[in-house]
Amino acid sequence: MIRHTLILIALIIFLLVYLVFGDYGLIEYFKLVKIKKHYEYQLTEMDKKIDELQRELDFLKKDKKYLEMIIRKELNLKKPNEDLFIIKKKDDKK
Repeated sequence: MIRHTLILIALIIFLLVYLVFGDYGLIEYFKLVKIKKHYEYQLTEMDKKIDELQRELDFLKKDKKYLEMIIRKELNLKKPNEDLFIIKKKDDKK
């Protein structure tokens, strides 16, 4: 009788340890939940970035002055009677 009880207790302890620390246990489950939340966060950030870029694209298609301003800024171009000042940021890493 005691032998059967000890075997049953050992089996229950083994199952509990396996449920917590096993390949499909609670610890692994919580790791996967954390990874899932991280990917969901990245997905929402990417969706925001896509929306922002789509708005900018629509704006560039509609507003020619804005398009000209962006092109001039990116290519460091100027109009004939303008002065162009290029300000370089100082690199903190030395």
